[in-house]
Amino acid sequence: MGPDPVDGSGLTVLSRDECIRLLGRGGVGRIAVPGEKAPSVRPVNFALEDGRVVMRTGDGVLWAAARTGTAASFEFDEIRNEDHRGWSVIVTGDLVRSGDAGLGAVPVKVWTGGPKERVIALQIAEISGRRVPDPHMAGASSQPAPVTGSTGQVTGQASAGIDRWGRSARTRTVVRAVMDPAYRFWFRFTWEGLERIPRQGGALLVANHAGALPVDAALVMHGIERELGRAVYGLHHHTLAAVPGLGTLLARAGGVVAHPENALRLLRDDGELLLVFPEGTKGTSKLYRDRYRLARFGRGGFVETAMRAGVPIVPIALVGTEETMPTLFRVPSVAGAGWPITLNSMLFGPVGAMVHLPATITARVLEPVFFDEPAGLEDYATFRVADTAEMIRSSIQSVLDEVVARRAGGRR
Repeated sequence: MGPDPVDGSGLTVLSRDECIRLLGRGGVGRIAVPGEKAPSVRPVNFALEDGRVVMRTGDGVLWAAARTGTAASFEFDEIRNEDHRGWSVIVTGDLVRSGDAGLGAVPVKVWTGGPKERVIALQIAEISGRRVPDPHMAGASSQPAPVTGSTGQVTGQASAGIDRWGRSARTRTVVRAVMDPAYRFWFRFTWEGLERIPRQGGALLVANHAGALPVDAALVMHGIERELGRAVYGLHHHTLAAVPGLGTLLARAGGVVAHPENALRLLRDDGELLLVFPEGTKGTSKLYRDRYRLARFGRGGFVETAMRAGVPIVPIALVGTEETMPTLFRVPSVAGAGWPITLNSMLFGPVGAMVHLPATITARVLEPVFFDEPAGLEDYATFRVADTAEMIRSSIQSVLDEVVARRAGGRR
């Protein structure tokens, strides 16, 4: 799988299928038609219908252009000034009226008041798109997914054995063979409420994170694949992808660079299960004395991603992972965070970085969180996103407190 093509100005060139996918979101675009002295440019509500860009309008200029089959240009884009991310799709073709296109009533949502009874369509003759390259998107292709969702069997592999995310069927076979004894005997992994994980369709799995070198992602991914036969992808920090060899290994095992667009594609377009740890490095940098005290779940970006994708969030509370590689203290460093000294390194020296202590790990799957908000919006209410993120964090924390207390009571 080669890198996406880049034009002379350094922009990523989008494939036709990717341009069509982006147009499929619908919304507001801009259409330009010839004018007497200069082109006339109008913002319009649109939808993609039968391979054509369909618009509702009350504008006489656009209706007149459609009556004569005038050639026009249409642009749809998403630009984010705060982080310089964005993309643009441009379509050229002939405008036609609804009657000429044979479309009739179309599902175009009109944002403004006033009569918008006229329906016109732009027949796609040429289409092109560009995306501002993002270094955090390393390892992800803009090509369309070869599959449309999960059907109860392990999915996500193309016919060649490696899908567009780099996940390898052969590597997963090796990982399963290596992980299964550890999963069953070393970590004695058990599930509660596993039936709450969807058997098909996209879902965002959200769990607590722990351990200086965490093993929780590998165990959860293996467990769901083993017990349910469903592939699970896991988001990881972009710096890991930059480590020679490690980035490729993570991709082959089902890892994907953490980026909102990557998550959206996996959940909405591919219909896959995606595992995230909202605590991030705050979870893995905790000292042992702070075990099972959840860190803040960031700004709730994972909630907004699930809303945009139109999928549920399935919280998972993990108990036992804190004991596999506990950080006892930190040695001050120039970087400021300090170098972690784990119990494993004190017991086994340098080899301790690769050896996890045995533990009994329990994963309790909580009730899925569904959303009333429509999918595909560009923005969602900040308070709703933040409140949902905190609700999920609190529900996981409550389960951690309960299970930890139950285990402590059992030892008496």
